[in-house]
Amino acid sequence: MNFDFLKSKKVLLTVAGASIVLGLIFTFGGHAAIKATSDDKFCVSCHSWMDPMGESYSHDIHGGNNPHGIKTKCVSCHLPHDSLANYLFKKGVNGIVEVTSVIINDPKEMDWQAHREKRESYVFDSGCLSCHSNIEKTQSQSQAASRMHTLYTKYKDADKDPLKCASCHKNVGHKKLSKILYDRTHEPVGEWEDDIK
Repeated sequence: MNFDFLKSKKVLLTVAGASIVLGLIFTFGGHAAIKATSDDKFCVSCHSWMDPMGESYSHDIHGGNNPHGIKTKCVSCHLPHDSLANYLFKKGVNGIVEVTSVIINDPKEMDWQAHREKRESYVFDSGCLSCHSNIEKTQSQSQAASRMHTLYTKYKDADKDPLKCASCHKNVGHKKLSKILYDRTHEPVGEWEDDIK
């Protein structure tokens, strides 16, 4: 009897079985890890030093402050949704940068206003458009909003200075962020809406 043939078949079956088991563990474990690290509670665990962002998010319609209680996750806006590869790559890079930033930087010295000027690099249109896909056709918009969304459609893919959602929607996802940031470094002045009346 040829036992070498049986040994090689047994090795082949063992390798195939182990590969399937490892593939399932990697697939389901990876999915669970991505899901767990995409939850807002996870984001806030490292971003607890970013109190202005968490506070302003909780006041915003995207943070669940709406009649339906629907909440947009941080990753819905702050990660690209154009491809799975791009999403995972950016998620990994962001994770490294964010952890390093939390360890190295002092939140009291963070220049939040300067950081906000770069918002177009960390708020992704693909996330906005996954919910707001009919921006040109929505009838409930004002004429000014309709004109701006038409311009957005025209210039979003421009080679130089493309128009992004965050170009106009400066506080999207973070209601009253300007006031919250101002109040961190100045004496509180009350509600800004009171000055408008």
